[in-house]
Amino acid sequence: MFDLQDAVAADDGAKQDARKNLLEALAHNPGPDNRVNVRINDLGSRWFHDDVRLVASLGIGSVTLSSLRSAAEVTQAEGLMHSLGVQRETTLHLDVDSPALLLDLQRHPLAFRMVQGLNVAPMDYGFSLGVRLDETSQFESTEWLDFYRHQVLTLAKANGLSAIDAVQLGADDSSVVRSMKTSRSWGFDGTYVVRPAHISLANDCYGVSAERVEWAERILAAWQTSGPDSQSSVRMLDGKAIFPTVREYAARDLHFAKRLG
Repeated sequence: MFDLQDAVAADDGAKQDARKNLLEALAHNPGPDNRVNVRINDLGSRWFHDDVRLVASLGIGSVTLSSLRSAAEVTQAEGLMHSLGVQRETTLHLDVDSPALLLDLQRHPLAFRMVQGLNVAPMDYGFSLGVRLDETSQFESTEWLDFYRHQVLTLAKANGLSAIDAVQLGADDSSVVRSMKTSRSWGFDGTYVVRPAHISLANDCYGVSAERVEWAERILAAWQTSGPDSQSSVRMLDGKAIFPTVREYAARDLHFAKRLG
């Protein structure tokens, strides 16, 4: 992800330099446009239109937008992006960074044209709630955080969207891995990372391991058996009953592994 918003000072010159840096980075690292995500400045800012025009000119395949407060503003943003030349194939990912947006999205059917994913944004959401930070800039309490993450996850999955987490980074890699594994076990499709060293950790945690692929293949092979239980809705593998739902889990894992290549 290339962040043109929070990672850049709220200054016209800094924003212009950031767009130039994006152009240079893409020129030196060409690749599929749909693998690049650009977080643009928010709808109400004076930099939104220039960011969108840049995205359109580069054919960027994925955009992240934050600081929206309602479903109506999402629709407005989509319309402006199309009017400024963004391709219809471009996907939009929303930072659910305020209670106002979360509640409004829960009240309305998500019939957006571009939105493909919802992202957890704990710092901004926590600020909106009035959450306090301690002297190390960590949340004093995190009970609210798990509830919020589950709400974003459930809303995304109920509407067929991807759900991207923002795991709390610990002091060492082992704590980061534990956080990522917990996030993946809940059903999140990925997470934001700040440190480049954590990219490979995220790929391992949110991907499908070779052991998982082997397990899934064995489940599907057992399901295709022509043995005495082949007419049953249950199969047996290593003396254990395999129910149809387990087969669906296995098929999903294999499908995801193939998509990842």
